[in-house]
This record gives sequence, C-alpha cells and structure tokens, in this order.
Amino acid sequence: MKKSKRKISYDLILAFSLAFVGGLLECYCLSNRGFFALMQTGNLISVFINIIRLDWQSIVVSLLVIFTFIFGLILSNLIEHFAKKRNIDYHPFEEIVSLILLIIVIFIPVEFNEENVFLEAKDLSFTNLISNMLLSLIGAMLLESFTKLNRKSYTATMMTANLQRMVHSFFKSKEEHDKNELLYGFDYLVIIVLFGLGVMSAYSYFYFLNPNFALNDHYIQTILPNFILFVPILVIVILLILKFCFFNKSESDKKGELSDEESESQKSKSQA
Repeated sequence: MKKSKRKISYDLILAFSLAFVGGLLECYCLSNRGFFALMQTGNLISVFINIIRLDWQSIVVSLLVIFTFIFGLILSNLIEHFAKKRNIDYHPFEEIVSLILLIIVIFIPVEFNEENVFLEAKDLSFTNLISNMLLSLIGAMLLESFTKLNRKSYTATMMTANLQRMVHSFFKSKEEHDKNELLYGFDYLVIIVLFGLGVMSAYSYFYFLNPNFALNDHYIQTILPNFILFVPILVIVILLILKFCFFNKSESDKKGELSDEESESQKSKSQA
C-alpha cells in the first residue's frame, strides 16, 4: 500500500478558493446578466439552435461572448509564455487581471429582471452584454491557466470533468490501494462542494435582495446587484497576499535548501 503525503500548499488553497469564485461568478452571470459567460457550452448550443430558428441577433450576441472567451484564452497563453521566459510564476498576473476586470464590472449598471426570468440572448441589454464579455475573459483565464492541483488536472468552472476525475480517483485508490488517489478524490469532492457554495452564496444574495434590485431609481441601485462581486475580489486579494507574503518565502527557502544539498553532493563527488 502506498503511503499518503499531504501538506497544505498554495496550489491547494488556490484551487479551493477559485472553485468557490467560479461557482459564484457562474450564478452571477446567469441570475444577474442573463446567461452563462464563464462556460461557453451553453452559448454554442444557443448559436446552433438559433441557426435553425434564424434568430440572427441571438447568434451575434452569443458569438460576441464566445470570441471574447477565445481572446481570453490567447491572452492567458501570452501571459504564461512571457512569464515562463522570465522564469516567474504567471498565476499572480492573471489574478491581477481578473481583479481589474471584476472592479470594472461592479460599475456597469444592471438591467435586472424583477420576475427573475433569464433573458434570451436577443433581449440582452448592451450593459449586460459588455459585463458578460468581460467575465468571459476571467472564465477563459480560469480554464486555461488554473489547471493543476497536486499534479492532477482540475477546473474551477466546469464540474463535469471534476466529477469524472473524482470517481476515477476513488476507483483507482481502491483498485491500487493508493491513499494518495483517495486524497485526490476528496480534493475533487471539496472543489465541487465549494463551487456549489459559491453558487448558493450568489443566488442567496439575489433571492433575498430582489425587491431592492428591481427599483432602479438611481445609479447606486443599478449597480447594487454587483456588490456580490466584492466577495471574489476579496478572495483574490487574499490569494495574492498569501502568495507574496508567505508562500513565496517558503518556496525560496526550499530552493535554497535544494541548492545547498546539490553543492554538498558535488563537493562529496569531487572529494571522492
């Protein structure tokens, strides 16, 4: 039986935190802006359905969000490329970009639907469309760059793959008597639960404050639904603080220890 090795790492905290953020933002997009922005499967389905319906306005709206998502994937790859060339971690740069985008979205007014009916793409207001396009950039970066947890793949926005990986890890742990795989399975379970808590947090905010959102008498009330975005902003700020103030030091200490060990081993080889 293989022994399990587990310690709290920045990657673990990052994965759990972003799963919560992913769930919250998905619910925000659907409940507050009209349709999904972080995941593009729904938008692609909408495009193909509306081709049959000849609803060209809905097709254009969906394609705008899809192409913005593609641009986000390209942007994420460029950030990763330049960071790797300089031998630095690219995750903080993408977290900062996401932080800036979230702050911008807060100030974009919401045309909130009092009956809580999800909008069709053709009925999506210009402000809600712009907001969804900005959030699709965040979704692209979450999907493209935040993918590894303890050498295993995961996603912060799409739970189908995480469900499959969870079952696979639990099955493999029993088949191979590997406790590490059992821990990986529980990692995926925690990610899925945190994603659900993010969804519940955003929906609870909209559900209980719905009458206030529907008033829209002045600008503050039009952006009141966006105040839920202060939660993911706070989460990202905490992640950045943890990265630069705590885990950066421990990583540099480990590198120093490794370099000392390498130098000692080289000395012993030369003496031999």
